[in-house]
Amino acid sequence: MKKTSLSLSPSLINDLDNVSKRMGVSRSALVCNILAEPVADMRKLLDEIRTDSPDSSGGNDPVRFRGKSVDLVDERVSQFKALVAGDDLFSN
Repeated sequence: MKKTSLSLSPSLINDLDNVSKRMGVSRSALVCNILAEPVADMRKLLDEIRTDSPDSSGGNDPVRFRGKSVDLVDERVSQFKALVAGDDLFSN
């Protein structure tokens, strides 16, 4: 595993601390578990999006989402909203 630093709001840190303590896991494990699949899916999605620049050489600056990309983003946002609203953080 690699370590990283994130700047998060105090209220988010408090929420993470509360949830991780109640679940008996570290804050790091909680964040890793929550982010792993959605971030991997977003990476795949962004890797498939073309750029609209005339001299596009496969750059990394996506301009807009199309088709299945929009559906995937919408699905992930819905899953995240359900996750936040639900009592059980890891239920589908």
